[in-house]
Amino acid sequence: MRMIIMIIIAAGFIGTLCSGCSSRLNKDYDYKTVQSNFSEGRIIAKLIGTYETYENETLRTSPYEIFLAIESNTKEHIAATLKNVKLTDADSRKIAFSLEVPIEKKFVPDSNGSFSAYFSIKGLDIKYVNYELLLNFEISGDDKSKLQKRMILHFKKAYKEHRSNDFIEKIMSV
Repeated sequence: MRMIIMIIIAAGFIGTLCSGCSSRLNKDYDYKTVQSNFSEGRIIAKLIGTYETYENETLRTSPYEIFLAIESNTKEHIAATLKNVKLTDADSRKIAFSLEVPIEKKFVPDSNGSFSAYFSIKGLDIKYVNYELLLNFEISGDDKSKLQKRMILHFKKAYKEHRSNDFIEKIMSV
């Protein structure tokens, strides 16, 4: 009987604490991560939104960042160079972003045994629509060889919405 009374008191106490808590609506205008394999490795691409927090809601939306990881299966590859990047609205075919200045990154070892070159293009103020990403890149080998690649990747919208309680979030972060 004492146990039941203690549970009721605890539930009442927590209920009282939470009555002043605010509930936050979280809206993620997100995109599915894209992955594509090629004979010497794979490429992983993400279109990541920026968080904006308001009184009762948090949005992840524009400006976006294009994050690219070019993975190589061999340590003979020493660098990857983005030659051309073009982000196009999948429906209207309008170019939302274009980069034609080469960017070179060295491959670094990963924990999974592969080697990766990482690229980040930030500050893309774009609409929330489906996109095609055209990539022209080159992989350089330690023997001065160059491997040219052209890929088209598709970013599909993946909108998510959920509520969170600020009080519960604070407790869980401790």
